[in-house]
Amino acid sequence: MTTKSLLAACTIALLSLGTACAQGVQEQPQPAQQEPAAPNDHRGQMIQRLNQRFSEADVNGDGMLSREEAAAKMPGVAAHFDQLDVDHKGYLTKRDVLQGMRKLAADRKAERMQE
Repeated sequence: MTTKSLLAACTIALLSLGTACAQGVQEQPQPAQQEPAAPNDHRGQMIQRLNQRFSEADVNGDGMLSREEAAAKMPGVAAHFDQLDVDHKGYLTKRDVLQGMRKLAADRKAERMQE
C-alpha cells in the first residue's frame, strides 16, 4: 500500500478527530485524567473526542488497542493497524494513532507546498 493511500484512508478514518489534537495527549490516560475541553477550544474538543473513541474501543481498559478492539470500534484504524504499529508491538496506543495523524498532516502540508 502506498503512503498516499494509507494517508487517504487515515484521513477518512480519523476525520472526526482532526489533526490539531496531535500534540499534548497522554499515551495511556486513566478515565479520570482525560484532558477536559473548553467549550470553544477546538483542540481540546478533538482531544476529548479521541479520548472518548479510544476508550470506547479499548474494551478491556488497558490503554492499548488490540487488532480486534480496533476492528470492532475503529475500522479505519484497524485497516492500517500494521502501518500504525511501527514498533510491531501488536497493539496501538493513543500515541501511535496520534503519530499517524501527525504524519498525515505533515505529508498533506508537503503535498500542498509542492502544488
